[in-house]
Amino acid sequence: MYKVFSARIDLETPFGCNSMLVLTVQVFLSIAGGLCHNLLTSIIRAWDYGKPIFVAPAMNTFMWSNPLTEKHFMSIDELGITLLPPVSKKLACGDSGTGAMADPSDIFSCVKLFLELHPHGGAVQVPFN
Repeated sequence: MYKVFSARIDLETPFGCNSMLVLTVQVFLSIAGGLCHNLLTSIIRAWDYGKPIFVAPAMNTFMWSNPLTEKHFMSIDELGITLLPPVSKKLACGDSGTGAMADPSDIFSCVKLFLELHPHGGAVQVPFN
């Protein structure tokens, strides 16, 4: 007998919360468009949106400031996905500006605080910067 793998049941259920550390533009656009072409986007597509998801994007400053980025973040915000906005510093591409992923310790603190305040889950909204 074969076990049918279900990303939602086998990966999502034990955690009750999802925190993605790096959200690339490609993954971000896939989520906003409802595409599921890999394991991560398939999990997001099958997600119980009554449980929180935290995303910490990382992208070039020009990508972050593009009007399409705000439009797409508004669409994932409607799903109850919480944005932990990028920070300003020197980026991997060599430019300086907003686009670097939030510090992992800050991400951890936000998720920990949320879980302490909402021990049974639930979506949270953080204003778009």
